[in-house]
Amino acid sequence: MSNLTAGKLLIPYSRLARKKITKFTGPQGRIDKIRGIISDLLRLERIEIPNFVGYESRQYAERLIDLAKKYGDKHEGMMEMADYWIIEKDLIPKLFQVIVPRYENKLGPYTQVFKLPEEYPGKGIKNICMELKDNALPPIQAAMSNRTHNNSLTNILIDAYKKDYKFRTEQNKFN
Repeated sequence: MSNLTAGKLLIPYSRLARKKITKFTGPQGRIDKIRGIISDLLRLERIEIPNFVGYESRQYAERLIDLAKKYGDKHEGMMEMADYWIIEKDLIPKLFQVIVPRYENKLGPYTQVFKLPEEYPGKGIKNICMELKDNALPPIQAAMSNRTHNNSLTNILIDAYKKDYKFRTEQNKFN
């Protein structure tokens, strides 16, 4: 054991193999991801995205729609901003001709966010559903409210406690 030193390892390893390289790295990568999410939201009007970047993207989408409402498509600075934040350029006319008129008489927020149930087993990433309000898609609120929670552990325990309480009170009446 005395011939081993810190400079000589018995098992060589590569430090580069441990580093996870992703497409979106650093602040610019995060902005590129947000730009992609905004483009998808304008195209599809309802998307499912991870929680950690969804709420941040919502703020940028709200601001873009708000400024598009305020300045319109004739303002040079607004067109530059739309050109930057919207990756797919065929969506720029949709922003000004479809989405802005939809919210012409409404004040903010133009998007809705719904928390989605976690997948189990899964990666542990919480997802949200973000949509533009007043879209032509079927409403999510009705589908979310129809879920029953009868088999959740909390409800099962409460039901068992109610039965036990009823049983004990009935036995006390006879005693």
